[in-house]
Amino acid sequence: MITVRKQSLLFMKKQRVLIVDDESSSVRILRRILSTKDYILDDASNGDEALAKLEEKQYHALLTDWLMPGINGVQLIQHVRKNIRNQPIIIMTTVVDSLQAKEDILAIGADYYLSKPYDLNELINCLEEGLARLQQLPLNLNLISSQKELSTPPPCIAVVIAASTAGCEALRKVFYGFPSCKAAFFIVQHGPEWVIEELARKIQLNTDLNVMVAADSQMIQPGCIYIAPADSHLCIQQKSFSIKLTDDPKENFLRPAADPLFRSGAKAFGGFTIGAVLTGLGMDGTNGSAHIVASKGIVIVQDPETAVAPTMPRTVISSGLAREIVPLNKMQTTILEKVEILSGQLDQMR
Repeated sequence: MITVRKQSLLFMKKQRVLIVDDESSSVRILRRILSTKDYILDDASNGDEALAKLEEKQYHALLTDWLMPGINGVQLIQHVRKNIRNQPIIIMTTVVDSLQAKEDILAIGADYYLSKPYDLNELINCLEEGLARLQQLPLNLNLISSQKELSTPPPCIAVVIAASTAGCEALRKVFYGFPSCKAAFFIVQHGPEWVIEELARKIQLNTDLNVMVAADSQMIQPGCIYIAPADSHLCIQQKSFSIKLTDDPKENFLRPAADPLFRSGAKAFGGFTIGAVLTGLGMDGTNGSAHIVASKGIVIVQDPETAVAPTMPRTVISSGLAREIVPLNKMQTTILEKVEILSGQLDQMR
């Protein structure tokens, strides 16, 4: 049996939110709206002032503008992700609305990007979802029984990957120059539709693998990367080895979430499953990793020291589920080595 921690929530009575914007009218609006949600609110008119406050207090969320005098929002986010140990959820709010700008901001560690004028309800939803993920703690031990060995061999090796904050950039590095091999790859990257579509496009530019946003009932083929579409869980059908997309309830406050993918992958591919957990806040992927280990599969985790947001990999490691912990620049080599080893075992089984 594999010992893992059962998910639970521990909410602080009050969450502290820092608003950073040089436009006093924007600050007033946010204060008026968020004060109804019982947050402890602080504000700063520029990045320098924000850094001083971040040194004094622990904040659970940071809402920052981009274009400000002195230290701007980009530099502020970079400092927070590099130097603040207790990482907050970060929401960038800005008048800049280009696709490249959005990609750049998410790559340095923002969790959400909202273009001004933004919908206040969307802002509140992002904040509440992010804070819920941030405060999700592993509590109460739960036992997951070891799974039975497969009676028939799967068609290939399955590599299931979880990524969140700054995950698109990490995934592009993992798959840069990735050769074709005897594995099918499945990715859950948290984000809206435009993030998923751009991720598929960018990965395809630099790999021999066939990259696509997954479609329901699609047959799984080796040499392909299937990316979970926005707002759908990506699962693997055990007997047909096809893809199943569901609108089942959110897990870890997310849809898509990595845990449903990891669990279904372990059930369908058994010991021929490789799980990889990359950068991200929260604990998505931990429960699923336990199922992979229970099926005698392999879990590889990005070294938290090389992750923009270390919580997801750190949670898997602290649960004792990581077979290997590797820096991001070694992730591709490690995955390929494991695929080669398991492919040899799969050939012997046939």
